Amino acid sequence: MQLKILGENIQAARIARNFTQEELATRALMSKSTYVSVEKGDPKTSIGAYIAVLDLLDLLEGLQDIAAPHKDEIGRRYRALKRKKRKNDV
Repeated sequence: MQLKILGENIQAARIARNFTQEELATRALMSKSTYVSVEKGDPKTSIGAYIAVLDLLDLLEGLQDIAAPHKDEIGRRYRALKRKKRKNDV
């Protein structure tokens, strides 16, 4: 579901910038069918295709925060439990 929303957002950004699908596909060095799959949010489309399009649209800000350890609450809990277990094992 998240990729579908991302695809819709990419489509809206493309339209706001007055680009055709063909133009963005060419600029992203991908086929038009691959570009269309990005706008559809197709999970079979490579992450590289999404990133290439987002970069062309100047929408990559925040990408570095995806899966960042400081924002991963579950990961932090697991690490804390591992540390606690190691302390108890000593």
